[in-house]
Amino acid sequence: MRIGLFFIFAAIPFLELAVLIKFGQAFGVLWTLLVIIGTALGGIYVLSTQSFQVMQRALDAVQRGKPPVAPVLEGAFVMMAGVLLITPGIMSDIVGLVLLIPQIRHRVAVFSLRQLLKSSSFRGVVFGEAASGAEGRQAADRAAAEAAEGQRTGKAARQTSRAPPAGDGPIIDGEFKRLDERTVDPQRPHGRRHQP
Repeated sequence: MRIGLFFIFAAIPFLELAVLIKFGQAFGVLWTLLVIIGTALGGIYVLSTQSFQVMQRALDAVQRGKPPVAPVLEGAFVMMAGVLLITPGIMSDIVGLVLLIPQIRHRVAVFSLRQLLKSSSFRGVVFGEAASGAEGRQAADRAAAEAAEGQRTGKAARQTSRAPPAGDGPIIDGEFKRLDERTVDPQRPHGRRHQP
């Protein structure tokens, strides 16, 4: 399996080059360069705008007391889409554009999480729960359900997260005076005078 993945990843640059040459022959060099430069600029824009939003969504989930599974996974796929758009190549651009569609990105994120947690070679703790083999299937289903719930409630949570957080304890209003500081008299000179 790992050798097969190695050959697939080794063949991708050659396939990208072949598709790029065919695209250039069909549409011309100028259009090919415009597509490559345009998608690279789009990828840079995606990376620059989404990086802060991904962090904000993850923090919002943590503040609501939920594990930030959905925001982190979907953010990783948005970042991957940006990198694929920056990478020169028609196939990588198509995959990057497809990953920018929220419904597809969400399904890919949930599927990836399930496959990772169901893998018998994966062993770890996911938000306090051990996950491997059969246990991984149950943890995967719970995490996928949380990811789906996070997708549905994400927009509402982002809208309510702009409001100031409610405090847990009472608010105490009052005035204070620091006793450990000396007041400075504006009439008095700052230096010490030596008296003879």
